[in-house]
Amino acid sequence: MKKTYLYMTAVAMSAALAAGCQKAEPVETTAAAETVAESTGTGTAESESSETGGTAAQDDERLADYHLLQGIVTGTNDEKGTFTLKADDGGEYVITTGNIGDVETEIADDSLVVIGYIGVEIHDNMDLEKVNMVIAAPGDDDWTIAYAEGTTTANAMSTFMMVTADGTEMGFMKDGCPMDEDALGGDSGAKIGVVYMDSEDVSFPLEIKKLQ
Repeated sequence: MKKTYLYMTAVAMSAALAAGCQKAEPVETTAAAETVAESTGTGTAESESSETGGTAAQDDERLADYHLLQGIVTGTNDEKGTFTLKADDGGEYVITTGNIGDVETEIADDSLVVIGYIGVEIHDNMDLEKVNMVIAAPGDDDWTIAYAEGTTTANAMSTFMMVTADGTEMGFMKDGCPMDEDALGGDSGAKIGVVYMDSEDVSFPLEIKKLQ
């Protein structure tokens, strides 16, 4: 299965906007956000507090439907377009690659994969059709789930930029990511909230929400 994962430095982020980048990173360095524990199917993932200064309770509510499923690929079936993931929760899941909105890592035997998804928390080999699998990323990174609000400053075909209340400029892709209708209307000036999965090297949006 083709590997589409692309690393990009923060310096190159703005230049890549028009060309269509494959990740999101804060352009400016800000103080680390307070980390809030979240129970996930992996037992290792965490959620981060909002960059807009939300309380822990607000962040728990915002991120309640967003989770990570992490594990090792124990087999692939190219004919059926599926792979088997032995998850950190002990369950084994047969996943159809085409049901994942964006695959940003190589799916191969013995590879570590993390899947960001929306819906009820996966456990005990439950039916995967009950969740929306948004993105598959390299599972050897330390992933968290975070939320940020801001105002868009640029909006290209597959990417957009926004600036948060504290002046942090962030860039994201929007391919394969669910979003509210008209959340990114116009070239700039839209008020949005972004839930994203974040690691030390790269971030990926899970959902884009339109704010009033």
